[in-house]
Amino acid sequence: MHAQFGEEVREEKESAQASCPPWVDPFVNQHLLPPTFPRVTVIPGRVETWDRLVELVKSLHKALGVIDCNGFDDSLDFLADFSASKPCVLSRAFVVSAFIVCAMKVSALEEATKKFLNCSKLSTTNSEQKAAFFEQANHVFAEVVHGFSFNRARLREKLPIIFEEMAQLQESAEKLDRVIQASNGSGSSGQDKSSSCNAGTVTTWVLHHTLQLMALYVLLGFELNLYCPREYRNIFWYLEEFLYKWTVSCLITRSEGEGEGLDGFNGEI
Repeated sequence: MHAQFGEEVREEKESAQASCPPWVDPFVNQHLLPPTFPRVTVIPGRVETWDRLVELVKSLHKALGVIDCNGFDDSLDFLADFSASKPCVLSRAFVVSAFIVCAMKVSALEEATKKFLNCSKLSTTNSEQKAAFFEQANHVFAEVVHGFSFNRARLREKLPIIFEEMAQLQESAEKLDRVIQASNGSGSSGQDKSSSCNAGTVTTWVLHHTLQLMALYVLLGFELNLYCPREYRNIFWYLEEFLYKWTVSCLITRSEGEGEGLDGFNGEI
């Protein structure tokens, strides 16, 4: 039966090849598409099976560390580090599920934003713009978390889609900043005004996370061997002069409350 099936496949390929010019391979696409599942099923022996089970238990135990993280940002950093260790599919799904239960909440995002901004006006601002922003942020960061459940190649494919959503989130952050500034302007002035919101903006918080994801996108290219040596100089220059320099600028803006130097950034990679 297997021999008959193999003959039919060979005859089909020969007939397809005969209908094409000799320099055209009609099955070239099959060589370019990666297989969804392994073509050959291999059943490991008892010792190898035991070693894999032990490794799985250790990976699941390590994934539980996300529960002990303090806040959304720490949990997201833990998730990124765990994904970099290239765990198995079950471990990746497990840590993402634990992250969603423990840290993926609108209130957690709001607390992370307030911690980054050190801005009391965000707590007292009650507006539809604020609620809409954090609902949108919850959706965007849920996509980021979901991306870490993929393998490294699939994660890099998903990041450009996330960049588009982060650009829309940045527009919503700018609108929320205007609401906060208007609320700050209508309140107290002088020293009280500066102390109520003395560092950074919501836009800076979104930009900071966007830059981290953009740097991850570039570094994944090294991890997956997608660059040739002649491209290294330009890539390192891009990392140093744009991504890392803008990241430092965001942190300086957060600590000093100055927004200079961020006007020319459009978020394109």
